[in-house]
Amino acid sequence: MSGTELTGLIDVHTHLFTQEYLTHMRGAGVFDVGGYPMPDWSLQGALDAMDKHDIAASLLSISAPGIDFVSGAALKALARAVNEEQAAIVQRHPKRFGALAILPLPDVDAALSELDHAMGLLGLDGVVLFSNINGIYLGDARFAPVFDELNRRGVTVFVHPVPMPGFDPKLLGYPAPSLEFMFDSTRTVMSLVGSGTLRRCPNVRIIIPHGGGTVPYLATRMARGVERFSLLQPPMPVADARHRREAVSEAGGTDLTTASNEAAGVNAEPLALYIHWPFCLSRCPYCDFNAHVRAVIPQDRFRDALRRDLAWDAERVGRRTLGSIFFGGGTPSLMAPETVGALLEDARALFDVSADLEVTLEANPTSIEIGRLSALRDAGVNRISIGIQSLDPEALTMLGRGHSVAQAIEALGIARRLFPRVSFDLIYARPGQSIAAWRDELRRALDLVADHLSLYQLTIEPGTKFEALHRAGGIVLPEDDLAAELYEATQDEAARFGLLPYEISNYAKPGAESRHNLRYWRYGDYLGVGPGAHGRISRDGRLVATRRHRAPEPWADRVEQFGHGLTEETPLAPLETAREMLLMGLRLAEGISADRFLARTGQTLESAIDGAALRHAREADYVTWGDGRLTATAEGRRRLDSLLTFLVR
Repeated sequence: MSGTELTGLIDVHTHLFTQEYLTHMRGAGVFDVGGYPMPDWSLQGALDAMDKHDIAASLLSISAPGIDFVSGAALKALARAVNEEQAAIVQRHPKRFGALAILPLPDVDAALSELDHAMGLLGLDGVVLFSNINGIYLGDARFAPVFDELNRRGVTVFVHPVPMPGFDPKLLGYPAPSLEFMFDSTRTVMSLVGSGTLRRCPNVRIIIPHGGGTVPYLATRMARGVERFSLLQPPMPVADARHRREAVSEAGGTDLTTASNEAAGVNAEPLALYIHWPFCLSRCPYCDFNAHVRAVIPQDRFRDALRRDLAWDAERVGRRTLGSIFFGGGTPSLMAPETVGALLEDARALFDVSADLEVTLEANPTSIEIGRLSALRDAGVNRISIGIQSLDPEALTMLGRGHSVAQAIEALGIARRLFPRVSFDLIYARPGQSIAAWRDELRRALDLVADHLSLYQLTIEPGTKFEALHRAGGIVLPEDDLAAELYEATQDEAARFGLLPYEISNYAKPGAESRHNLRYWRYGDYLGVGPGAHGRISRDGRLVATRRHRAPEPWADRVEQFGHGLTEETPLAPLETAREMLLMGLRLAEGISADRFLARTGQTLESAIDGAALRHAREADYVTWGDGRLTATAEGRRRLDSLLTFLVR
């Protein structure tokens, strides 16, 4: 079905119960699923039901209880028989059916063999996994080799629930599909998230049926549970090195990353350091950053914890050259200047600092924070980024900002006198904003700016106050066409003042670009310390992703207990590094160098991009590809999110 053009409804949740499958079930003494009788099924009956409900095509899969009621050779044989019977149905009705392979888990080696047969030889459309296999949930490390291979192949996985072991339908008087299924889906999602499997395997596309079980209602509690659980144990990779080596071997026989990185001297590039300060005076309704409002900020405790977290990471990476430091948040201008000074002093002692070290700190234009700018400069900050967000009084109120337009202008004046480099942020594509009003506001801003400006379109982020308002119709963003016109107006006005869009949302005069943020977008090495900070660091020829505990106080507890706040450290497979570098690099006006891409990811740029999609994008003038560089055009950057989804394998 994957090669068929379809119109109409597609049902991804269609079960088949073949005679051979039912015979094995009954032979194993299984006659129902958690109290729910097995339905009658026939191919013609399925086709009739599809026609009755105007369903163009269906994806077939085995339902609960799966096939783990048998074991050993019988388990492998039943998986093979079911998959081949599904493939035969698809062959007879290629426009009506696709099929999801079943794997003989918990036998991991047999599952990998069957996955190769089903996806390679039979050409099935994806895989069905069950929420637990004999009580083992999908995030369990024993299944890591299977998920690594699914990730390498970019497989779609349909996760069907089964009852939790020991479930008794008599307890509530209802069969498992009525209630228990939804809860077991949620348990396995918790397992996948908490184990880091989803983060480690971004190419696996997962479908959770029945509306996601209870996940939509429990997501916030689940996230807090994952954080609390990770506090109880030291971090460790989910998959061990043996599984990683096997995945690399199956992908091509050689881990190209080691040789390429050493040849290109990636480790010789300056390192970037990000330090996260999580505290704010108030939370803006559009913000989904890791920010926390506290009536009293324990400055001494968090200064000591940040210094310990930094020292621990510096010892592991060695004495590399440090090219930039960025204090982000939260609101870093709420840090005591003594804290900033101590961290900068530590950084200079722990690393070889470049002569032109860039030190950026984010600030808000309130009187409390602006009063600290002089002391922050004396502490070593040489670039300030001010969160103004708007020069329209009504917009500032709507955005929940705690300053006035007059304060913003005053703050910029003070900053320009104190710092050699100044940037500030504005948010546009706001509700009710016209092109004429935005051009006027932007011109006033450009009259004030020195050499750098960050201009972001307002987006609705999950979990924010704006999301609830948007859902209720209380906030309406501009239509796509108007948003595109606002983006074009932004580029026009910035260009008139000599600021060029070196990145999708960042404008600078030549030479004034943020060197720290360029390190991210060029996919270089960077350390991240502080609550919730992420990092990407080369170690032993591999790129490793790191993440700190997100919540401030548990992060500090962890630093005091273990000497660091790390909760996750995962070596990235070449496929993952390729995908991340594409997602970051195509944001830049300079695009991505094919040579650097190979050096960083171990893959050629051509192999990481869908060939047909690239041809279409070039024909539409969304990208250029030549002289060893892939670049998104101005038209491509207007629709970058869609373009990335289209291009990246």
